[in-house]
Amino acid sequence: MTRPATGGLLFLVFILAGCLAPMTQREAQGFAQKSLREYCSGAAPCHFVKAQKMAPGWLLDYESDAAKYGVMVRKNGGTQVSVWAKSANVTR
Repeated sequence: MTRPATGGLLFLVFILAGCLAPMTQREAQGFAQKSLREYCSGAAPCHFVKAQKMAPGWLLDYESDAAKYGVMVRKNGGTQVSVWAKSANVTR
């Protein structure tokens, strides 16, 4: 194999390894924050509370003054936002 072909093959292997690597919490937070910005569109700012690694991806919890947000970030980068009003929390 010639040097240019070997270099190209190594470059391709590194690119594919990066694409196939599991999503990190930091990457999931990036997807979640973008999704929250689109979902809330100017509502009260929310801050990150916690993250949980689950089989389908990452579940990230955010909180604002009026609501709690759960963002499920799937392995492919797709997101689903769930919202709970803080006044709806009932303790028993």
